[in-house]
Amino acid sequence: MAKKETKAAAAAPANGTAPATNAPATGGVERGSGDLFVRVYKDGKPVEIGKMPPQAKVIVNAVEAAGKTGIKRAELVKNLTGVLVTRQPVGRIVSYYTKLLKSSGTVEIKDETPAAAAAA
Repeated sequence: MAKKETKAAAAAPANGTAPATNAPATGGVERGSGDLFVRVYKDGKPVEIGKMPPQAKVIVNAVEAAGKTGIKRAELVKNLTGVLVTRQPVGRIVSYYTKLLKSSGTVEIKDETPAAAAAA
């Protein structure tokens, strides 16, 4: 019987080098790593979380635990590792829920990259 070959195996060059990807080079920096997550407060109290997936609630609680000054994405991911129950990388889960956190009004996300800070 013939051996079934996957598309990835067929695309690999015969010289043993890895195939080129179309992913942009980030220079070793995770995209969005300069983001600052800040819990939103109204009248001195945190905005109510409301109906939200359990993983998103864990993220909001971690941001709140960091204090009113906020927490950088890289540190948030590090703090959630082992706490957030997931089979996927924690950074991917945080990225997935970013839009929901902003639209719910519970967390504000500011771009704190050096280029943005220099422009301000």
